[in-house]
Amino acid sequence: MGNKASLRFYLLSIAILLALSVYPLANGARIAFLSIQNGVIEPGQYAKYVVPYAAICAAVILHALLEPLIAKLKRGSLPIGLALAYGAFFAIETFMEKIQVNTAGMTLVDPQTLTTGGVSVAPGSVDIWQAALCVASPAVKLQSIAFASGNSFYYVMESNAYKVHYYMISLILVSMIC
Repeated sequence: MGNKASLRFYLLSIAILLALSVYPLANGARIAFLSIQNGVIEPGQYAKYVVPYAAICAAVILHALLEPLIAKLKRGSLPIGLALAYGAFFAIETFMEKIQVNTAGMTLVDPQTLTTGGVSVAPGSVDIWQAALCVASPAVKLQSIAFASGNSFYYVMESNAYKVHYYMISLILVSMIC
């Protein structure tokens, strides 16, 4: 009875994790597919909240799927399981951050005032992490350039130091869930 109950709990846990992860995983897969197919994605194809949540969800699900194998390691199961989850997180996150958003046809704007003019950087591609910023603080505006497409603004940071915050929170979430 214990084995059957454990299997049922395991499968139910995996199903719940998959159900809770549908949005970031489906949209992360869609964006990855479009990027591989076209080299870049269009601003309208970008789905908010994919970075870093697709990588977090994938890492947690991988850990949950491998839990029966990891548990057999006894003493080393937690550090080894977390190392696998962290590795999956960083591999997926690195891939997702390299996906480019096409800025051709977008308007280059002044990041402080969000108005056109006064900025002379040629449009190119913006990495998806910066495109995920939906609100920009004054410090972000001072360290960035911005593109406008419709009613959306996409910021390109000069420094990647702000990512440390997202990485730390992501690793805490993965650790707590695992």
